[in-house]
Amino acid sequence: MRDRLLTGLIGYPIAHSAAPAMHERAAAALGVHCHYHLIEVKGAGRDDLRAMLDGIRRLGFAGVNVTFPYKEAVVDLADDLTPDARAIGAVNTIVVNGARLVGHNTDATGFARAIGPLLAATPHGPIALIGAGGVGKAIAFALAGLGAAELRIFDADATKAAQLATQLRDRHAVRAASVEAAVQGAVGLINATPVGMLPSRATPVPEALLHPSMWVVAALSFR
Repeated sequence: MRDRLLTGLIGYPIAHSAAPAMHERAAAALGVHCHYHLIEVKGAGRDDLRAMLDGIRRLGFAGVNVTFPYKEAVVDLADDLTPDARAIGAVNTIVVNGARLVGHNTDATGFARAIGPLLAATPHGPIALIGAGGVGKAIAFALAGLGAAELRIFDADATKAAQLATQLRDRHAVRAASVEAAVQGAVGLINATPVGMLPSRATPVPEALLHPSMWVVAALSFR
């Protein structure tokens, strides 16, 4: 293990992210000096992302995390992908391995570890997933792997929701036509959209649709 690490986070908006403090303190507990740099770029296109990743490769970074809105955009810019990242079609971590950039997806495994005990302790039933972007995809795969009874996927971009439901068509996943259709009768609700990410405190789900027996998770990873 290196005793000094340069890492960071690519995304927008991330100025309020707690990731630097979280990662630097975790590294310190392991006896490692880590500098975690926020790389906040609005509206980065393919060429912009390629230039950033090339800089990460050349400037001595051990790797970076990737968050909204670039988790899907960086997939085909990595030199290689882990099987999970390839299957999901989204990357949240890029590791520098020599001169190669290897894309990983730890959203799915991390979410499965966190949500597993909750699923085991609550009744089986439909789960509403709002958002079918990078983190939404990872969460859908995690829930499918945990044997979710039914996954209702809604996204403002109906094509994204339909594509994700098709990917998981053998795992009881369906596209919901609206937030209301996704949430009705659901035992759980997951917000996998950027709505509610600081500094915003909004929600994509009207409060009137919530009920006391429903568990709710906000999946704002690495922000």
